Parts: sequence; structure tokens; C-alpha cells
Amino acid sequence: QSNAALVTWQIQADLAVTMTGGPDPVRAGSNLTYTLTVSNGGPRSARGVTLADTLPAGTSLVSATASPGTCSGNGPVTCDLGTIANGATATATIVVRPAAGGMLTNTATVSTTDVDPQPVNNTASLTTRTLNLPPSNLTARASGRTEVTLTWQDNSPDETGFQIERKIARGPYRRIAIVGADVETFE
Repeated sequence: QSNAALVTWQIQADLAVTMTGGPDPVRAGSNLTYTLTVSNGGPRSARGVTLADTLPAGTSLVSATASPGTCSGNGPVTCDLGTIANGATATATIVVRPAAGGMLTNTATVSTTDVDPQPVNNTASLTTRTLNLPPSNLTARASGRTEVTLTWQDNSPDETGFQIERKIARGPYRRIAIVGADVETFE
């Protein structure tokens, strides 16, 4: 007669992810860098650690790196971070370029092939403000003795309009008109 018992246990490791990003605000067309830090609160090493970042809508991926580990994909980006020891961290740096102004929200989630007893801290999100590109190539042409025609290039796909201001001598700037979206001339 045998009194055998089967004992199993699950390796547990409490992973957490935090996210920072900048610059905030960022100008459309410029780089926005996210730094994601994955930490292991133990009590054991976490194996098969993966970080998935969905990337904000309206952005294009510039680069994605991890230390230790590797990243792949264009959105979502997946970083294979391998094994993270108890008390250790891994970092991923993801650079994106927003196309237009507005609010961008980035979300990333970390997972492991082991058991995470507290998955509530496995997701991080960050919202960043993106500024529209300013107009360029402003020219002023005399169109009469006391009139000027202004023209410019509209570099933003979603502005709400432009404010025209005038300054006489050393006085303050004063608004003289507001023109609508996609306008490139004022007379």
C-alpha cells in the first residue's frame, strides 16, 4: 500500500508597469518618447515577460527598444523582456510621431507566463497633449494704399481657425480678425 501525494505549486511574481512620456505638450510632427518600466515585486523571478503597447491612434512608430529584451511590431508593439528577477526592472523606450493636434492616450500591459497575484498594476496609461503645427510662409502684400493681403501655408489638418493680430508702432498687439479652418488668405 502506498501513501503518495502529489504536490504542485505555481511560481508567483508580482509584475507592475509604469509609463512616463514627453515632451508634454508635443508638437504634431515631432517625436514623443514613452519610457515604460516593468518591475518585479516578487516573491520569485517572472519568466516569459511580455510588454504590449497599443500605441495611440494617429501616431506612427519611430523606434522601440528594450533593455533587457527586444521589441517588434508597428502598433501594437510587443517587447519580449525574458526573465525579470525578484526586485529587478526592465525598461522599454518607444518613440512615436503624432500626425495632428489633440489628446493622445497610450496604454501598455505587461504579462508573464507565471502567475501574477496582483494583475491590477499590470496596465499603465498616459495622456499627452499634441499641438497643431503652426502656419508657415507668411507673406504680406500691399493691395492698396492702406490695405494688406496676408497669405500663409496651413500646416495643420485639424485647426479651428487663425487669429489675425496687428501692432501699430510700440503699442500692443490687437486682434483684428478670426478666420476659419483651412483658410490661407486674409485681405
